[in-house]
Amino acid sequence: MAQLNTTVSLGPGARVKLTNVAQVGATGTGTLAFTVPPRPGRGEFSLILQIVGAGITGLTSQLQADFSSGGLGTNLANYGGTGPTAAGVTVFPASGTAPIVAGGFYALNITAHTAGPFDVWAILN
Repeated sequence: MAQLNTTVSLGPGARVKLTNVAQVGATGTGTLAFTVPPRPGRGEFSLILQIVGAGITGLTSQLQADFSSGGLGTNLANYGGTGPTAAGVTVFPASGTAPIVAGGFYALNITAHTAGPFDVWAILN
């Protein structure tokens, strides 16, 4: 999958637009990449993703992670269940089975949608 953004680093409490190059196109697919830098003394994080756009249908996505290579490569694996499936907010809680951990390389892999364009925002807590 093609990378749709410039990889961003998420810091706790800061809103970040993952679609920092352009919106996801009207029927586009691809990957939005981000990292969570190490934070000494901090535990696991919650991640909130918000899809912003009108008339989005048929959206399928998957949160993926790579803890070995630090980049978009062959080691990305599905992590934490499915990603957003419509406009609105999706939460990956720190108390869940796959919390966000510092030092990881993450990607939101958008595999299909039938309307758009849309933006993706993220906040880490």
